[in-house]
This record gives sequence, C-alpha cells and structure tokens, in this order.
Amino acid sequence: MGRKNDQDHYAQLAIKIASYDVAVGESINIHLLTHIPHLWDDSDPVIAPDFRLVVAGSCTYPKHRAGDAYEFTLYGEKLLRERLNFKDIRVLDKNNAPVYRKYRGGLYPAFTVPSGLATIQRSRGTREWKSALFVDPSTINRMLAVLNLERELYASIDEHLIDRKRWVRGFSVQTIDPANE
Repeated sequence: MGRKNDQDHYAQLAIKIASYDVAVGESINIHLLTHIPHLWDDSDPVIAPDFRLVVAGSCTYPKHRAGDAYEFTLYGEKLLRERLNFKDIRVLDKNNAPVYRKYRGGLYPAFTVPSGLATIQRSRGTREWKSALFVDPSTINRMLAVLNLERELYASIDEHLIDRKRWVRGFSVQTIDPANE
C-alpha cells in the first residue's frame, strides 16, 4: 500500500470520556483451560492476574463520527512473547540476512510494521464501537492516575483502515481535547 493510501485511510479520533470501570483479581490462567497451543507458552504463569480497565465515551471528532459511542476494554497482561522488539519485525531475505531500503541516499533497515494494537468493531445497525487492547499493567496504572483527575477527560485514538478493518495504532487517555491538538 502506497503512502497516499495510508493517509487516505487514517483518522485521529477524539473521544470524550463519560465513564470508566476497573476490575482487579487473580485466577487460574485462562490459557490452561484452552487446548489451542498457540495461545499459551511454557513461560506463562499458572496463577495469572486479571487487570481490566473499561473506558467509555462518545466521539467528538471527526464530525462525521460525532456522537458515536465507543468502549475500549484494556487488559493488563505482561506476556513477554507478545512484546516485540525491532529485531523481531526486521525484513529478512531468503538467506535470513537483513534487508535494507534506500532513503535519501542512505541505507536503512526495512521492517514489517504490525497493523495495530487491536481492531475496532462497530455493532451492526448502531453507532456503537468496541475494541479490546492488551497492554502492559503499568500502562493501566498510569491511565488510572489520569482518570482520577477532576477534569474533562479524553481518549485519543489513532485509527487506520486496512483491508476493511479499522486498526487502533495508538490509544491514550489525556486531559487535552485531541480535536484541538
């Protein structure tokens, strides 16, 4: 996909936060209860924390989505296998050698950039959108600190449309209205 197409399918969403809910607990790791091998790893803990933050609100920007309801569920999970490093997304040739691209006369590493953190789905026949994101527990702790402020709160979402799927490439909770940034 060319650069022009990426810009055509990019949206910065501003969500005014109306409410949030938190759940904290522990349980037997849910991955032990599944028989799908790609969902678990030998390094996963048997007793796993359950740390969940649900942020809800309505869109204020862009105008054609103003009034749409959004709900984001953030799960605090610290699974090392889900944390990619730059070396994990390097493009390799058929001999497993790193591939480089030319940019303004210099050579730079080529990467396969993930589509996003999660997808956003719209409920059929409504103007309600939902997404589930898996983030580091410390990120939820910092978001809770912001959510406890006695101010108007917003969520800023960087959204990209790729092959008819809306991807969240960035999510933040903030006191500044993203529509004014």
